[in-house]
Amino acid sequence: KLWPAQPVWIGTSNLNYTIASASLFLSNRLLSGVGGFDPALGAGARFGSAEEVDLIYRSLSLGFRGLYSPDLVIGHPKIELSGDASLTRAYKYALGQGYFCRKHSIPVARLIYYVFRAAAASLAMAAIFDFHRSRYYKNIARGRWEGFFRA
Repeated sequence: KLWPAQPVWIGTSNLNYTIASASLFLSNRLLSGVGGFDPALGAGARFGSAEEVDLIYRSLSLGFRGLYSPDLVIGHPKIELSGDASLTRAYKYALGQGYFCRKHSIPVARLIYYVFRAAAASLAMAAIFDFHRSRYYKNIARGRWEGFFRA
């Protein structure tokens, strides 16, 4: 991710560049105002990600505001791209992203862009014989598609 270098107000157009679940600080008023996290999204759920993006998206639609600040630094373990577990995780995370797009009526054109970007990465990895990463990106493309159309 390319995080902004300066503080910015969080909006629906910059969620992917300003939200990370490990670094969210939320008030009880916000959580109760939006009804908390969607139990269908997140770790252990059918749709394995996008719980934080969904919560913030709903919060913004109700008039809450949020600020991204690059001055706050949070440590988080690096996600490994190796092994079969990473392939499953990529798929489940992408299911959550696709479902989020469907739930909030994100234009299909934006979803298609994200699906094709992952598919292109899969092809690029196959072209350099990195078949594990090729499968990783293929699972992302497939998960986004299925999360949107088969949810």
